[in-house]
Amino acid sequence: MTFIPPTVVAFCLLLAASGFAATPSNPVAEDVQAMPLGPGDQVEVTVLRLPEIQALPAALDDTGAIDLPLVGRIPAGGKSPEQVQLAITEALGAFMREPSVRLRVVATASRPVSVLGAVKQPGVHQLKGEMRLMEALSLAGGLREDAGYSIKIARMLEQGELPLPDAKIDDSGRFSLAEIDLTELMRNENPANNILIRPQDVVTAPRAKLVYVVGDVIKSGGFVLAERQSMSVLQALALAEGLKGTASPRNARIFRPIEGSPDKDEIAIDVRRILSGRQEDVALYPEDVLFIPNNTAKSAGKVALSALLDVGTGLIIFR
Repeated sequence: MTFIPPTVVAFCLLLAASGFAATPSNPVAEDVQAMPLGPGDQVEVTVLRLPEIQALPAALDDTGAIDLPLVGRIPAGGKSPEQVQLAITEALGAFMREPSVRLRVVATASRPVSVLGAVKQPGVHQLKGEMRLMEALSLAGGLREDAGYSIKIARMLEQGELPLPDAKIDDSGRFSLAEIDLTELMRNENPANNILIRPQDVVTAPRAKLVYVVGDVIKSGGFVLAERQSMSVLQALALAEGLKGTASPRNARIFRPIEGSPDKDEIAIDVRRILSGRQEDVALYPEDVLFIPNNTAKSAGKVALSALLDVGTGLIIFR
């Protein structure tokens, strides 16, 4: 069984590197300390010799401002922490001589990226500084075993077009869309595909197309179709490492989804004849289930199949 390993990303955490004797809390990545602030971001402000502002938490409101004692509202949205620190210093100059100010970012909420689909923790995550596509996937816990072989990205045109050769504008004219080959990305065959992710990007890992082999085989489970649209019964059996000695291949069944219906078509096949070359191999398509019954049960019914698939989500996915 081969899993796509999620990229392991080590974020450098920043402890306060100034002369103030304050206890750091919830430090964030060092490069965030230089990124523009936005609504919802949280900062911590300390002013030497000013008891009212000692490790004071402050959150940017919807207008991008913070509210501090003495100086009131300070515009902070779109400015770097250093610029906001300077603005506070200048504002305090009216109340004290040579104010010494430290501002530190403790949490970010203004740089969301949506990572959806076949990832372990789908949802909205906050970018921590400059992050590339692989790092964004790691924010979501990495890819699940049933992830497909492509990654889709959507970016609001206000953030610029995606820097990828096959990027296109959607029908609404509001988004730049692109699809990246996951195999190339994981093997680093084309480093340019590991693009920088911007706030508001939507990254989707579509679920793979699968064929299931269950019953009296060595390795039951779901098998990823990769770029193929189908695989043959013989290929599927090879992936399942063959039949058990108790199998009844002559009574095998393919259960195939019926579009628009919860039911499945039941197709009888004689795998024994296929294995001996006396019958042409049969193609399996996405979501097909190849069921090999035990030789103690001479027929494979849907009830038996249902019982096998009820272990359900417990079926292992093999790549």
